[in-house]
Amino acid sequence: MKSTLRRLLIIALAALTAATMLIVSGCSDNGGKSSDSSADSSVSETEKPKAENNGDYEKVKYEEDDGELVITGVKDKKLTTLTVPSAIGGKTVKAIGEAAFAGNKKLKKVTISDGVISIGGNAFDGCTALAEVDIPDSIEYISAFSFNACSALKKIAVPKDIKMLYGNAFSDCSSLSEVVINAPVKNLGDGMFRNCTSLKTIKIPDSVTSLGISSFEGCSALSEISLPMNLASIGGACFKSCSSLTEITLPDKVQFVGMRVFEDCSKLGKVTLSDNTNSIGNYTFKNCKALSSMEFPDTLASIGEEAFLGCSLNEVHLPEHCEFSESSFEKSVKITK
Repeated sequence: MKSTLRRLLIIALAALTAATMLIVSGCSDNGGKSSDSSADSSVSETEKPKAENNGDYEKVKYEEDDGELVITGVKDKKLTTLTVPSAIGGKTVKAIGEAAFAGNKKLKKVTISDGVISIGGNAFDGCTALAEVDIPDSIEYISAFSFNACSALKKIAVPKDIKMLYGNAFSDCSSLSEVVINAPVKNLGDGMFRNCTSLKTIKIPDSVTSLGISSFEGCSALSEISLPMNLASIGGACFKSCSSLTEITLPDKVQFVGMRVFEDCSKLGKVTLSDNTNSIGNYTFKNCKALSSMEFPDTLASIGEEAFLGCSLNEVHLPEHCEFSESSFEKSVKITK
């Protein structure tokens, strides 16, 4: 009986030893990996983290567009300060939508969070109390009329990575007195600073090759401006009614001075044309009352109607081949060739 019990005990110990060896072997075959849950943890660590809420994310309205968000307005129109978020609910904010804050009379200060890339057309149009805007370097597009008629806005800094600055972006900002353009833009669009009546001076980047129609029209305080050497095109009425402007020098690449470009610049007394100027458009210098002398390059081929009507010129000498209208000058002006 005792021998039988001893035999059963030996068999049980052998079975236990075999089971232990199988477990150890299984762990070895798994390459030393601790568990499936550990592997899952490793995978989750490589997933892209969700964008965290920032700014006044709880105060804005928004809509989703292709997986990203566009700001469409504010929930409380009595807000006076706002930080536009760049992320809400784990999703990035890519833009401030068209007319998002248009007509808001309460907003005084807006900070746009870094990460937002676009400001839509008329986004802040008519925000008459808006005096301060902080635009981050992430902004690549400022659309047409974005800040039109922000009559309290005093300063604007255009970010360095701007790809497109559309027309009338800052038109009718009557308090705007300081503009810094950090971006190497090639074009200042139509009406860009039209009727910015407090703007006294501005540094246009050397990268600019064209100025749009009425870009500075009605900037009545603009007393001096240096045009970049690469400038080749000046749109019609570009400096019309800049009544404080006293002198202007046109770069060598400017060949055509368009219609009404300097019309009603009543204090403009000194004009230096490019040596390559071949045409002066209609009404270009009309009513420039302080303009009493003018030199024309040999390349000049034509002068438009009423181009110098209302000026203080007594006599002019034109190139032999230059054509002009009977109304190009006052009838009292002596013209020689």
